[in-house]
Amino acid sequence: MNIRFKIKAIHRLLARRKSFLFAEALFFWLLAVVLLYLFVGYLIVPSVVESKIARLAGGQVDIQSGRFKGLRGIRLKGIVVAGDSEQSQGTPILQADEIEVYFNRWHLLRGQFTVDHLTLTDFLITVDYDAIDQRWRLSDLLPQASPASEQKAFALVVLKRGALRVRRIDEDGPETITTVSLNGRIGEKAEDGKYLFSIETDGRFGYGDSRLEGQFGRGSDDAKHEFRLTGQIQMPQAGVLQNQWNLRDIQLACLFDEHSIDVRQFGFSLGDGRAAVTGNIGLDGDRPLTLDVDLDQFKLAEYFTPDAVVYDTLQGFVDPGLKGFLSRYHPSGLADVEVKVDGALKYVSSARVEGSINCRDILANDQRFPYSIENMKGAIEFTGRTLRLAGLTAHHG
Repeated sequence: MNIRFKIKAIHRLLARRKSFLFAEALFFWLLAVVLLYLFVGYLIVPSVVESKIARLAGGQVDIQSGRFKGLRGIRLKGIVVAGDSEQSQGTPILQADEIEVYFNRWHLLRGQFTVDHLTLTDFLITVDYDAIDQRWRLSDLLPQASPASEQKAFALVVLKRGALRVRRIDEDGPETITTVSLNGRIGEKAEDGKYLFSIETDGRFGYGDSRLEGQFGRGSDDAKHEFRLTGQIQMPQAGVLQNQWNLRDIQLACLFDEHSIDVRQFGFSLGDGRAAVTGNIGLDGDRPLTLDVDLDQFKLAEYFTPDAVVYDTLQGFVDPGLKGFLSRYHPSGLADVEVKVDGALKYVSSARVEGSINCRDILANDQRFPYSIENMKGAIEFTGRTLRLAGLTAHHG
């Protein structure tokens, strides 16, 4: 009996020992997995994501920290994407407190990093206009060409508490023109294979109830991509470049690729007037910009007037001939405007502008005339620096 008891005791001890060994091994491997998870999440992930974003943005990228979020997500903190430091006055083109990236884990097992969707939180995008070179600095904002092996499908992008800042840079340094809040979703897949988007403001920076929504679709083979948009924009009461517009019934339909935008339809209502724009916008190099602009029953003003085209601070962006006309005659009132613009997007202020202003009821103050000209009606045609008056009538006093 004693021998059997001792044998059973030894078996129980060995069983416990095996259990302990199994528990120790399991604990060791769990600890190893956790340490590897932390090592990859905090040390490897930020550097890998930095290099991927840098390839797309074509600039320097810095990420403060990063770690896995669950089994198919990465959370990044303190993201900064810098453009050309000399041009941008040291200001990053993108700053974000947090970006969450969710990827397809099955693709990852095959060595492919495919993003399902990402969320940008508390971010700021900066767009600059160079007043010295008279051009918009858009190249830093456009994604660089990627290899054929890169992701083909659009990823869903969620925007939370973001902002877009537009600046003007001259000899005195940068000046903020406006800042608008951004919230919404971009890239939600629709049933017809196209992608939906919606962007709206949240009351910050003075903008009123503003919302843009629409869809875009990828063109097959060499065909251009399709983009459609509708919505409304209500500017701050303080205005933007002295213009305070409530743009209603915005409609845009265009085709685009990496070289140009073919504007099939662009229109909006402002006050009692309606605008319509068609044309082609070249995006790279000296590709041409050609636009036909038709403004029906628009209110013109030299200084701040709600729902009017206030041109005082816009004269630095227009053709010298039109600028000279505005500076001399100081027109204000109701008019129809037909304009054709030929130039390049990079040097839009040097573009050739020709067309006509059909005066419905205009007040003018000619610097070379001792008193105001009232109730002006008729057409004013302009080509570069040349003006032609056609059937113009007015009275004074």
